[in-house]
Amino acid sequence: KFSPSVCNVETDAKGDIYVFESGVVPSDNKNARPSGHIHKYHGNGKSAKDFLASSTAPPSSVIPVSFYIKSMKVDPTGNIFLSHGLGVTKIDNQGKTQYQIMQRDAKKPGWTINVAGLALGANNKVYIYLLNRRITRVYDRSQSDSSGYLYSSFDHALGSPPDLDNKGCFFPRMDADVYGNIWSTSENDIRKCIDSGESIVFQYALDLKCGRDGRKGSKDGEFSGVIGLCHDGQGGIWVADRNNSRVQKLWDSGSNLRYAWQFGSKGSSVAKNQFMAPRDVALSPDGKSIYVLEDGCSFKRGKFKLPIGQHQLTKYNLKYDATKIISINRE
Repeated sequence: KFSPSVCNVETDAKGDIYVFESGVVPSDNKNARPSGHIHKYHGNGKSAKDFLASSTAPPSSVIPVSFYIKSMKVDPTGNIFLSHGLGVTKIDNQGKTQYQIMQRDAKKPGWTINVAGLALGANNKVYIYLLNRRITRVYDRSQSDSSGYLYSSFDHALGSPPDLDNKGCFFPRMDADVYGNIWSTSENDIRKCIDSGESIVFQYALDLKCGRDGRKGSKDGEFSGVIGLCHDGQGGIWVADRNNSRVQKLWDSGSNLRYAWQFGSKGSSVAKNQFMAPRDVALSPDGKSIYVLEDGCSFKRGKFKLPIGQHQLTKYNLKYDATKIISINRE
């Protein structure tokens, strides 16, 4: 069990698991600002003893809007990257803050650059989505500040962010592979872009077929309240279909995204593969296990109340035959 604000799950090449809560409030100060918290576990579910479970907030001297962490990504060696109002903070695999990538927008003193989504690519690239400008900047993540800037995409290639509660509460989720493919969730679709080496170029998208009220789109291949996603390195894209209380797998054929498989149903029994509100998903390095993370947030779309999750992480084992998944069971 985590706090209701839990929102991200990631894995590294060793199979260690990282869970991020965006709004942990210290117990000794009920009026404290949400500072964020990272938990690290081994593949067997035991806590990683070498990891400092410390606050992940930027320094307290920054302006208030910059305090909130919005997204987390972990590279194969366990380095952690957190997006927030000032840019991206790098934390090593023992929980120690190292440096920041990108800084406050000099053209608008007092304003932040408002980073929302991010993804990690090959050759130390980090793709940073700027919510207020709807552009993506690409940096060398091995360099601090703005020294690693490479190029930008100005054509809104990643689309509009999800906005399930009309307040921009859910930020874009992105994932990338070593070949420069980038997948992201937006308010209207799940889309595929590529890194051309000079820009981020839109390729194709799957229409979510989801009504603005959050109720429509419950058939196979339709979605309602998509947030988290991850890729399996073999053309499979796993998506947390939050409001439909399930996880769907899409197939990226190279020319389109199409439905492949789904599991889960609404309920509180993890033994029966039931979820209430899956927020994010991650795969083990060998692709044989999937981690499903539920938040515990309460949102409304008009008069319709969206489901509240159990704010917990569940590990499921996937069994394959030669061509497809044939069963799934909770570990």
